[in-house]
Amino acid sequence: MALISKKNSERLVLFYYFQLPALLLDLNQRAFKKLSGNRTSACAEPDRPVLRPLRATRMPSTRFKSVRVNIDYFVELNGLYYSVPRALVDEPIELRIKAGTIESPAWRQTGGRPRPQSPPG
Repeated sequence: MALISKKNSERLVLFYYFQLPALLLDLNQRAFKKLSGNRTSACAEPDRPVLRPLRATRMPSTRFKSVRVNIDYFVELNGLYYSVPRALVDEPIELRIKAGTIESPAWRQTGGRPRPQSPPG
């Protein structure tokens, strides 16, 4: 036997979707009984002195991917193959994928590899 009927579950979904945000806003704006202020001001006040404006330029996005070096000294990324030192064969390495380069801590001595703008094909 179901605890909540299908009709009641639809009502709950509508409640959570439409009415709950308004009720939470009202609750957070309600004044404290024994303290001055409300929940919103109590959470905002400690943070305000240390907040700074956002940077004018965006941080470059970086993705990471773990790959294993093949026996032919290459790693594959998006259909392209990049050579790596022979000592890393069968070793897992982590690639750091930026806008213009592909880097790995395993390539310390050789630096990053340039990344093509478009995939082959």
